Amino acid sequence: MPKKAAKLQGLGDVAETLDLQKKQEQERAKTYPMCAKLSRVRSDKAIIDCFLDWLYEDKKIELCTRSKRYLGENFAPIHVSKDALLMEYFGIDQAELEKERRKILAEQRRANGDLDASEDD
Repeated sequence: MPKKAAKLQGLGDVAETLDLQKKQEQERAKTYPMCAKLSRVRSDKAIIDCFLDWLYEDKKIELCTRSKRYLGENFAPIHVSKDALLMEYFGIDQAELEKERRKILAEQRRANGDLDASEDD
């Protein structure tokens, strides 16, 4: 086979592999929607998380909630973790995400031959 034909065949194989990978990713996204969503927003989530850390550590600014108690307005620090707020912002259900992670782990254990693997539903 001439070099040019071999190169084209190689490119065809690469394209086929990429198509297969894309289909597998789409299938995983259907099966594990919260994991897929977290994967898509991971970099945005990290940027916001760093910004919130900077506010708190360098600027001494805390997220607070307003309350109208006594006379005038008061502010109280929120009692929700940054991670919980970010997950809510991005529309990720943490309970569903944990279920998906446990299912993935159980599937991986079965694939590795771990006979004690079980799903927690």
